[in-house]
Amino acid sequence: MSLLDLMKYRDSGELSDVTIVVEGEELKLHKFPLYIKSDYFKEVAAESGKEQVELEEFPGGAACFKVIADFCYNKKIDISLENVAQLRCGAEYLKMAGDNNLIDLTERYLDDIIRSAQMSRSLSPIVDLISRTACLGPAAEEAKIAERCFAAVMDVWTKPGRVDALVVDRLLRLPLDWFERLAKSCGSEGERQLRPLAELATRYLHRVFQRDTDLQKQQQQQKKPEKKKEQEKSAEKEKDDDDAGEEAAEEPQQEQQEAREEQQQEEAGEASDAEADGGDKKKQQQQQQQQQQQNEPKEPTGEVLDRVIGSLPEPTPLAEVISGDWIRLALLASEQYSCQCRPRLLQLAGNMLHRFRQEELKQMPSPVLCDIVSSTAAAMGGDAGASGEAQVLSGVIDNHLLDLARAGSLTAEEFAKLAASVPADYRASHDTLYEAAETLLTAGESIPDDQQKAVVEAVDLSRCEVSTLQRALDKGAFPAKVVCQAAIDLAQRQQSLQVDGKFARREDFKPTFSSSPSRRYGRNVASPSYDGIGAGYSSYREPIYGSKFDSDFDASSGLRYSALGGYSDTAAYPDTDRGARLDFQYSGASGGRYSSRKW
Repeated sequence: MSLLDLMKYRDSGELSDVTIVVEGEELKLHKFPLYIKSDYFKEVAAESGKEQVELEEFPGGAACFKVIADFCYNKKIDISLENVAQLRCGAEYLKMAGDNNLIDLTERYLDDIIRSAQMSRSLSPIVDLISRTACLGPAAEEAKIAERCFAAVMDVWTKPGRVDALVVDRLLRLPLDWFERLAKSCGSEGERQLRPLAELATRYLHRVFQRDTDLQKQQQQQKKPEKKKEQEKSAEKEKDDDDAGEEAAEEPQQEQQEAREEQQQEEAGEASDAEADGGDKKKQQQQQQQQQQQNEPKEPTGEVLDRVIGSLPEPTPLAEVISGDWIRLALLASEQYSCQCRPRLLQLAGNMLHRFRQEELKQMPSPVLCDIVSSTAAAMGGDAGASGEAQVLSGVIDNHLLDLARAGSLTAEEFAKLAASVPADYRASHDTLYEAAETLLTAGESIPDDQQKAVVEAVDLSRCEVSTLQRALDKGAFPAKVVCQAAIDLAQRQQSLQVDGKFARREDFKPTFSSSPSRRYGRNVASPSYDGIGAGYSSYREPIYGSKFDSDFDASSGLRYSALGGYSDTAAYPDTDRGARLDFQYSGASGGRYSSRKW
């Protein structure tokens, strides 16, 4: 039989001995040309001699199979960017391997497309291939078109030049399965692919977050008319009940009711006219929303978040490309859907917490912020108190509390929880924390006693500057006993500044605070260690305090106390009409004296 005969029988269907069914469409064909090109049909013939074969879930459907059937009959076919993915997957389905067979021809065409795109640094044809392959089913997996395209995409993306926004948008429309495969395929060529991957992943997830936000807005808008109707009905019912027993007011009431009904009818007519005028706009908006929903992942937000974050290689630099608003939405979603990726997101948020703008921190819910701080502190370890990272973390939280207090948007409960989320030894000082507490307590709002106590206990005044103690004494935001207790503790620490029997100047040392339990105060207090920077001091030590502590307090003369160990210290509080002040005097047993030294 000649080639012309084969082509003639393909067009006419004469002498057909097999029927191929694709998507319900029957094609009258011949076994011989199909067996020559396709191992699939050979296997079917060997298993059974049935004259009808149904191809389920054939890539590209009946239209693609017709082109492949023409190829089997030696008819000339056109391979293009539009159909090469379908033909390649269809050839994989039918097992059309061998030289100059359909797999071979389509593979060469794919190589040409990818190579040309890489040389011209154009992502458009590669992304087009990915989009067309994504809907072709299992045959696309076996053909491995996606992996070759993914590698080409990242190769072109990492080269100098601008990436077309339309091309990126098409990548963002990929099904979740394919985007996950794209993410997992990156990183094999080195870390240069990770930055563009991070940008793509964050934008892909942002579309999902935006989908949830839009859905919530729609639900709120639907509830507003219903709530308004309920309020109107309730108001009318109350008015009717009040006037039900007044016979004299029946006629005016009826007139008012009729007037209201007429007004409602007029408003309804105006609304219907406006609705008719804006009908086209609403239809356009609905079409846009439907199109946008088709381009978004169909899976729940929690599943999308887990799978995308889980597919990213560990060193992916997400912190370099995300904003505070993005991480806030991600953390809220991870909490709502109990995502497995939440610990990784908390760690990410902690690493970039110092980069958040003030507005971004204010939008972050306090419970989420507490989780971030707790997770970050746990990652730092128990010995991080003296590190710069720990002080940066505490500084961010303390300044955030101060900003919220000044804005009047901070509650005592939030203050206590956020302040306690930072480990005690992370703060080099409590001055900023005290200022936030003072602003909160003196704002004029009514705060329950137990919450006031929690705010006061969150601040360790003994780790504040003397000027802050002076301010606390003047303002009266904290109980006087708490301020005096802090003054005692501060005086004892000044007493410990002894080097070779002499008292050193405070400015000659840099204190580093560490927290240790105190039996006397029943809480953690800070004990300093000092690094000498003054001239002439080669060795120093901290004195060992005696086991006995005597103190007596007189409201008129101030606080006077003595500590064992050869020192006598006084902290004087002059009369209030001259202004309160703190004055420390030190005299040492070795003869050295520090008198009237004010800090």
